[in-house]
Amino acid sequence: MKKLSKFAVTFLLCLFLANSVYSEPIPHNPPQFKTTIRGKFVQIISDLMLLLSKGKNRKLQQLMLFIDDKVNQKKLSFQIDPERAANMRGVRFVVTKQNKPVIVISEKLIASYNPKYSIVYSMLIHHFQNAKAFFTDENYLELSKNSPIEKYLYSLDAYHMEALFIKEYIKNNPRYKLTAFEGYLGRPGWP
Repeated sequence: MKKLSKFAVTFLLCLFLANSVYSEPIPHNPPQFKTTIRGKFVQIISDLMLLLSKGKNRKLQQLMLFIDDKVNQKKLSFQIDPERAANMRGVRFVVTKQNKPVIVISEKLIASYNPKYSIVYSMLIHHFQNAKAFFTDENYLELSKNSPIEKYLYSLDAYHMEALFIKEYIKNNPRYKLTAFEGYLGRPGWP
C-alpha cells in the first residue's frame, strides 16, 4: 500500500510534466484548477489511485506500478485530445510514428467525468494493460497489426484486467454506478 501511495504522488507529478496535445497553463489558484480539463484529468487519476490503494488485487496493483515506472522513465505519456469524440473509444493506446507509446484520452470524456460512474476508470485500466503489453512483448506492434488472432488475444488480456477491476473494486461498491457494459464484464464466471 505504501508503494501504491508513492506511485500516486509520482504519477500525478509526471502528469504535470508530461507533454499533452491540449496544452493549458496550470492556474495559480488551486480551486480553479479543478475546473480545467487538465485538472479534471488529474482528479480522475487521483480518484483511481485512491480506489486502487484500498484494494488487494495484486495483478492490478502490479499493473499500476508498472505504468508508474514507465511514466517516471518518460517512456509512456498521456495526451488529452480535444478532437476525439467522447464514447467508448474516448481512451486509446497508440504508438506514434516515432515509436512513442501514448495513452490518449478525449477532452470531451474528461469534461463529462462524473465520479459516480466508473467507466472512465475501467477504460483507463483496459489501456494500461495495452501499454504494458507493448513494453513486455517485443512483437506486440507487429502481431497486433498483422494477426487478427493475436490482436484479439491482446484485447482479451485488456478486457480481463478491466473485468478484474470491475469485480474487485467497483461492482459491490455502492459509490459507483456501472454501465451495462461494465455489468456484463463483471458478471459471475468472468474472468
